[in-house]
Amino acid sequence: MPGTPAQLPSVTDPRLLQIAHGGANWRCRYCGSNQRAADGDCANCGGDRARHQQAAQAAASHGRPQKRGKSALRRILIAGVLLGLFCLPIFLVFQLDNCHRSDYSTHGAAFAEAFHTEYGTIASASWSQAVYVERWKVVEREGFEDAKPKSATDVRALGKRQHHVDKVADGFDTQTYTEEEPNGFRTETYTEQEQCGQSCTPRPKSCREVCTPQGNGFAKCDQVCTGGGETCSPKYCMVTKTKQVPQTHLVTKTRQVPRFKDVPVMAAYFKWKQWAWEPERTIEEKGSDFAPKWPSAEQIKLGEGLAKDEKERKSERASYSVLYRTATGKEYTYRPGDLAEYRRCEGTYLTLKVGRYSSPEAMGVPISGAPPAASSPNAQ
Repeated sequence: MPGTPAQLPSVTDPRLLQIAHGGANWRCRYCGSNQRAADGDCANCGGDRARHQQAAQAAASHGRPQKRGKSALRRILIAGVLLGLFCLPIFLVFQLDNCHRSDYSTHGAAFAEAFHTEYGTIASASWSQAVYVERWKVVEREGFEDAKPKSATDVRALGKRQHHVDKVADGFDTQTYTEEEPNGFRTETYTEQEQCGQSCTPRPKSCREVCTPQGNGFAKCDQVCTGGGETCSPKYCMVTKTKQVPQTHLVTKTRQVPRFKDVPVMAAYFKWKQWAWEPERTIEEKGSDFAPKWPSAEQIKLGEGLAKDEKERKSERASYSVLYRTATGKEYTYRPGDLAEYRRCEGTYLTLKVGRYSSPEAMGVPISGAPPAASSPNAQ
């Protein structure tokens, strides 16, 4: 095609128009000469054009499997690329997870190294063993009827005293209050954006001639135009509007509120005697060795100096503690549960888990003998 097909003359001759619209030229498969489509069969040898077209179609069909093979190969390559793109994020997440695990393990080890083991030896010990004696004897009590036992003796009335206070209704009080109530509507002005037409810009129109070869020495030319018309977009304007808004006002009202008064309730008050267990005395032994002892019978004197029908009973309470101190000055107080455990603490050491910021913790129970010569690191 020439560079400027529009400068070439247009075909108007009927015979030339017939050739131009007849279709692309073809080559005879019998004699190899070029033939016009408008002429029908080969003008040189009389070869059948229909058979020529069938042969051309068969040749085209014979070449299709090869194209399908290329298409299948293309699809396989595309599938491989997509699979690689899909697996890449999984690989990256797996690697990132490994990094996190490694980082966590490293920090965990560093945290464990903040604790170490030290051995504490006995710095001091203390114990207390006490006997509490109670006596069953006659005691004086006083109170209202509901507190006086049936076995009370020498009951004496002390008159009436205030037992409690009742809340009793005493009329009503007028109470003033305010309440918000509807009070019509008020007109409120506001602005709102609304569409008010369009803003249009003309588009320039550009035309050119496009010519397509017909394969027979002629070309078909068409006028192809782009642009033209106009481009429009909504146009918005601010519009002033009004609306009705409900309004309220405060209304003063009154109501009747019940009033109550405190009314003391009096009841008979008594003094009497009754038998009861009362704390009598406490005898305690204490020390800082590992040979605790209870108060002796001579110290307790249980049952001595009793009046008629009186009796005594005793109860025992004990507490023990052992203070262990390490070579670095860390201290831990161990509290045995009973006397036998306290006695076993003599000549022992205690294994302690020591941290920089927390209090020492005991690791197990006291162990007899001398502690190891040096502390050893102990990751927890």
